Amino acid sequence: MGGTPEENGRFSGLKSYENVEFPIFTDGNAYLNTAGSFPDEKNFFQSNVDPEINISEEGQHVFLNFHFDEKMSRINTQTVNTKLFGKAKIPNQNY
Repeated sequence: MGGTPEENGRFSGLKSYENVEFPIFTDGNAYLNTAGSFPDEKNFFQSNVDPEINISEEGQHVFLNFHFDEKMSRINTQTVNTKLFGKAKIPNQNY
């Protein structure tokens, strides 16, 4: 599963949510360059290709550049919005 070990036994990425009090729901994510999918996630894309991510600047513009497998554009996913999220469990308020 995605996540890089960091100091104090913590992880970055979705791995940091592996053992939380309330469940999380994941779907339609892309896992690149050795990152693994979250348990029970069904619609995801996984590739061991290094996306060679970098940031470049041209004048006042900043660009995020990366290479990806063409198959990544066919991930079975949906637009995430407030209606999809519903209400937060503890405050019972809309996202």
